[in-house]
Amino acid sequence: DDGYDEAEDHAESFRALIEDFKVYYSEKGNSEKITQLDKLLASFEDYYDVGKKMANSYITFGPEKGNEYMEIFDPYAEEIYEGVNAFVEDQVNDLKSNVNGIYKDSIVLIKVISILSLISIIILLILGIIISKLITKPITEFTNVLKDISEGEGDLTRRIEVKTSDEIGDMASYFNQTFEKIRALVLSVNEQ
Repeated sequence: DDGYDEAEDHAESFRALIEDFKVYYSEKGNSEKITQLDKLLASFEDYYDVGKKMANSYITFGPEKGNEYMEIFDPYAEEIYEGVNAFVEDQVNDLKSNVNGIYKDSIVLIKVISILSLISIIILLILGIIISKLITKPITEFTNVLKDISEGEGDLTRRIEVKTSDEIGDMASYFNQTFEKIRALVLSVNEQ
């Protein structure tokens, strides 16, 4: 008879789980599952009552009297087994459905992220090319003017067109000022 307390603990645990599921399905608005759980709990209570009577009969009157309850106890056990298995199967199917939904959503998300990443890379490449041309074009022009002056007749009247007000524009402006001073110096020397 020391198993009564343990059996009662398991019974309370089972009841608590059923109540947790009922609360869950109540929040989801699924009355069909709540009805299924109520039937399962009712079957369990009948099963548990017969089990206690059978245990008392075994303890008090011996195996012969206890075995008489087996004909009543076994169908309840089968009903509980089938009810729990059906419930577990439903839960597994719901879980599979949810996992499949999550999988499909993640595939879509991966595709969207891939497309956005590709678009971002293309935009960055285009911006890189544009910025590179904006930087290298004035430097190339500046270099060509210097090359013409150094390799040519030394035409100090050449000027670099100042198109921007950034560092490259400042450099072109200072270049023009420097060559203007050199030109003025050369003219002054020629006059003297």
